[in-house]
Amino acid sequence: MKVVVNKCFGGFSLSPLAVKLYMEAQGFPFFAYTQKYSTDGDNFVPMTDVEDTTSFGMFFIYSSKGNLKSWEDVKEGDIFEDREIERTDPILVKVVEQLGTKANGGAAQLEIVEIPDDVKWSISDYDGIESIHEVHRVW
Repeated sequence: MKVVVNKCFGGFSLSPLAVKLYMEAQGFPFFAYTQKYSTDGDNFVPMTDVEDTTSFGMFFIYSSKGNLKSWEDVKEGDIFEDREIERTDPILVKVVEQLGTKANGGAAQLEIVEIPDDVKWSISDYDGIESIHEVHRVW
């Protein structure tokens, strides 16, 4: 079984390009935004170049719905959360394998770890650095 984990401080996240490929493979339309702070109420800026993976620290909003201008436009289910993807999702694994380091989000270094299919496992996290542990009893 292949599991995607993050191997550096920061935490699991996908690049905008990786999210785009993931959403398209799932059959969802893809729209990416960055967030700016303004007084006019419109604070979502559509991204035109999702292949720019150098935007460390930027806040990205992914949606299957176009025309979002601010948080007031967002309804439940409008925003796609890459951190909620099951780490064994075959599409996620394929995207990470295909893109390599271009799949990494702003503070991520993604790696695919192979474990036996019959092992019960969990992901342990220390300041964003993840490792896979076999589930066992603790008292």
